[in-house]
Amino acid sequence: PLGFCTAMGYRLPERLEVNLHEIQFMKKVRLHGNPMIAFNITYNANVLLPSGIALGRGVSTGFGWQAPARVDLRQDKAWEEREEASAAENG
Repeated sequence: PLGFCTAMGYRLPERLEVNLHEIQFMKKVRLHGNPMIAFNITYNANVLLPSGIALGRGVSTGFGWQAPARVDLRQDKAWEEREEASAAENG
């Protein structure tokens, strides 16, 4: 997401933190003839990514898509604090 964030003028936190909550499934696939593992996971991070952004290898072939969890972020105090800090940093 670094290139995307830079292009959009969004500053990432100095330290990215990701917490893996659940691996929902894993499946062996091939990408350009190379064996890979596709998976669905549930995670949270200290950065809010836009819905539909894709990360990692294979983006052009449909891998790496992010979908938001069904969470009411307005109830999440940590999210509010990160948003306020980000707004203050990004002016």
